[in-house]
Amino acid sequence: MRREPPVPFRSSKTPSTTETCSPLLPIPMHVSMITDMKRNNETTDDVKAWFLRRAGKFWPVADGSISFRKCPCARRECSICDSGGHGSHLLQGKLKGKRFTVYVPGELAPKVEKAIERGRAMQELVMEAGERYTRALKRERQLKRKLAKTPGRDR
Repeated sequence: MRREPPVPFRSSKTPSTTETCSPLLPIPMHVSMITDMKRNNETTDDVKAWFLRRAGKFWPVADGSISFRKCPCARRECSICDSGGHGSHLLQGKLKGKRFTVYVPGELAPKVEKAIERGRAMQELVMEAGERYTRALKRERQLKRKLAKTPGRDR
């Protein structure tokens, strides 16, 4: 499945701020040079706070895939089966290495689909958090080494 890039739009709150909105979620992501400059100096605690703020906006969330299937029933001369079969939605996925399948009533299917979309967006957030956390760890390690090499410091 190919995802489309975020769609830029003008915020109604601040007309000078350009924002992008994920096609999966209505959560605006501010894009600016100030944010990028701050990321160069963020600590692991900053990354944690950022992640927790963003992750809270993803509820409800689900992982797996939802599908629609049609199959005949056991009744004789069923008019629905003659026209293609009874339809049902299924949520499928893996949990602790084992596959699962759950029946999803038709009226709940759109909500489950939205939760799956949010789950995919959450996975992207986790990837970004991993990258930012690793960079912050490296910066903190480098700073500790730099401070340890500074002459004239008493220990």
